[in-house]
Amino acid sequence: MEYAVAVDLGASSSKIAAVALHGNEVCLEDVYVFPNVPLKLGPGLYWDIFDLYKNIISGLSRFGAKYGKPASIGIDTWGATYGFLDAKGRLAEPVFHYRDNRTSGVLRKMYEVVPKRKIFDLTGCQCAPSYTLTQLYASVLQDDAVLSIAKHLVLLPDLFSYFLGGDLSTERSIAGTTSMLDSSQRDWSRELLDALHIPSGFLLPVSGTGIVKGRLRQSVAEETGLGDVAIVSALGHDSAAAVACIPGFDEDSLYVSMGTNISMGMYRSTPALEEPFYLGGFKNTGGDNGNIIVYRDFPGAWILNNLKSEWEKAGTSLDYDDIDFLARESGLGIVFDIEDPSIQESGNSMSAVIANLIAGIGQPVPQSMGMFIASVYDSIALRVLYYASTLASIRQKEFRDVWLIGGATRYKNLLSRIAGALGRPMHAGFPYASLVGNGVSQFYALGKLNRNDYGDRKEGSSRCTEIKPAAMRDWKECMAQAVETKIIEREAWISG
Repeated sequence: MEYAVAVDLGASSSKIAAVALHGNEVCLEDVYVFPNVPLKLGPGLYWDIFDLYKNIISGLSRFGAKYGKPASIGIDTWGATYGFLDAKGRLAEPVFHYRDNRTSGVLRKMYEVVPKRKIFDLTGCQCAPSYTLTQLYASVLQDDAVLSIAKHLVLLPDLFSYFLGGDLSTERSIAGTTSMLDSSQRDWSRELLDALHIPSGFLLPVSGTGIVKGRLRQSVAEETGLGDVAIVSALGHDSAAAVACIPGFDEDSLYVSMGTNISMGMYRSTPALEEPFYLGGFKNTGGDNGNIIVYRDFPGAWILNNLKSEWEKAGTSLDYDDIDFLARESGLGIVFDIEDPSIQESGNSMSAVIANLIAGIGQPVPQSMGMFIASVYDSIALRVLYYASTLASIRQKEFRDVWLIGGATRYKNLLSRIAGALGRPMHAGFPYASLVGNGVSQFYALGKLNRNDYGDRKEGSSRCTEIKPAAMRDWKECMAQAVETKIIEREAWISG
């Protein structure tokens, strides 16, 4: 069997897969899943990259023993996270979690130096507290010594590739999550970095996707039993990899990638820098085959995972089916602002945050787990409607296809609510979308798969289910109420 190893590190859970190629058919043969548990050490919140690395080695060893030598290895991860290397190639400090509180209040201070609109004009991106730019500016404000001793800043997928044996580089799609590329999404914005006094000497050149960037180190080759294997610069950003798995995805298609965060958007051949995109809060990043992904992202399974964890500590364990059943049985939820900053803050009680947001708009606080879940579901569906309608209005054309992909597509009742909000059927599936897209990008790079053959395969949609709209509520009235309670900004609601 000819296969590639796809490593997909997610902010909540991580996966490694043997992605097989049978002719032009790309299939997952085996998936190794392991948790990603942040570490709270003293005042800091960090990613446990040592545990993640050990699991990568375990996954490589497992697939090597089962399937033999792979054609290549590629890594994708969540965005914005980086590690510093010193002059000897060692980690210069632990890898900070993007929700570490060192960035608290930093965004406001940054906009005092470089206004938000100026950052969008320079980068095509709208920043967030979790982004690399904000984290680095926090280091500038706090006069962190690491800025002067670091030899290289390496984004997470490229950092793990380097540990395995790959050359040091920065893949384009993961670089787009930093808010530090220029608007072309092809090089660093030196003007922005200079204005914020962020050193640029430790930044690596931005490279394209689909480059063989090295081979396994001899020690890793021996430890895993794989031997000499190519390391490919796959689509490093998990959302970009997820979109690449969709057969026939083009500029008339809309994706909604459902994971810890929900990313949704479309392809364009050029960056979207026009005023409506800025007012709508959209961002630009690199995608497959030189495309630009124009997207919005907001909390998704992050909220459900935190509720689930909170209830488990109280003695109630729930799986995907349990959560979906409780939402379905509870009916309509109470819509709240899932983009409120308090949702993203680490350490908060999620049920308490939701209760406060709902009470703040004069609505009754949920009294059951089912009502909390239904409220999250409907709030997500409203946001998807909001941004889908805004994009359709900007482009003055409806989307031909809508695809719901990613791990949270397991919540079937959530999907039907999204379809109901959009008032149209849509495709849903590819729960391991990033793994498939990662593997697909490796096969492109190795010349083993033709992009047109994969993209034109209409039977690829057979792996997806058609989701029909659920007639549960009047979404037009729901949107009007959301504008009235300021959950949705009227100015950005372009479709009226």
